[in-house]
Amino acid sequence: QPSQSKTYANVEMKQGEDFELILTMASPWTSAGCSYQAKIVKDFSGTPFTGPKYANGDWGSDTITSSEFNSVTASGTDGGTIVITMLGSKTQCFSDGFEGYWDLIEKKGGAYTKQAQGEVSVDSTATATF
Repeated sequence: QPSQSKTYANVEMKQGEDFELILTMASPWTSAGCSYQAKIVKDFSGTPFTGPKYANGDWGSDTITSSEFNSVTASGTDGGTIVITMLGSKTQCFSDGFEGYWDLIEKKGGAYTKQAQGEVSVDSTATATF
């Protein structure tokens, strides 16, 4: 069941740079007993795209249908924060000019709640790293 008060946040990542999004949750939200998953997709039909895939200890580009963020951590007992991160080694693997969508699902017991969602764009870099 999606929450009617879910957060909308459009995400702009710089290709090859670390990304962090901090969501501030209002009371009476608590992170106790909850687990989270946040993913990026090209569209909700599962269209494949070039993005980060982990193999043999390294991140590289491959054709995938969804990409998970590196971490989602939550804290708070009467309000609090959810922090979503993606490392530069992963953002580097998206195709130039990637545009898609993301969402964050919270699981508590057997109930699922969409806590946040939005659009994603990954901006390529004109200057290569040096």
